[in-house]
Amino acid sequence: MTRLVVDAGERTDTWEHLAAGDAPGGRDFTVEFVRWLAERRDLLTHAERTGCSLGVRLAIDSDPGALVEDVESLSLIVIEIPDSSDGRFFSIAARVREHLRYGGELRVTGDVAPDQLAFMQRCGINAFELVDDVDMERFIRRYERFYQSSGPMTTGDNLIRLARRRHVSARDTVSFAKRKSAIGAGTGQVRAGDAGSPPFTLP
Repeated sequence: MTRLVVDAGERTDTWEHLAAGDAPGGRDFTVEFVRWLAERRDLLTHAERTGCSLGVRLAIDSDPGALVEDVESLSLIVIEIPDSSDGRFFSIAARVREHLRYGGELRVTGDVAPDQLAFMQRCGINAFELVDDVDMERFIRRYERFYQSSGPMTTGDNLIRLARRRHVSARDTVSFAKRKSAIGAGTGQVRAGDAGSPPFTLP
């Protein structure tokens, strides 16, 4: 099971996250990005007719630019993270906030790493689905501390560059861990300058 934090408070997820082929009912609902592309007009019509809120779930390789014409109709955008070391989700979040000017709930789900919280917040992510073993009180304290100490959020192209740097940092952290593991197993050697970047830790 997962637990949901939205804007520094634990919440119950009231959304219905539809699988492929599931028909929307009378609740707020999300659909996968590929379904949105195929059924966009029908989904918008259903939401308008029923008064339900509509959301979209983005895969790690989705192009959020396809939402530009309808972003004001979306109340929730979810970014699915299969692996927290794949930093592309930072760039997706930054584009959603800065290029699309999206002001609704921007959520991450999947392999959400609490030690990446500060960077996720700087990219505009304000909702997090967390596994049960995460210390929820500590996570929320860290969330609140970011807003108390960080000052204005980075904006514009600077935010995109920040997301890209975080992507590189995540990639280098994986390489560092693999090389360290190889050394420990006696299967590899590291030359000077090859150690990579140390793991990112939450301030």
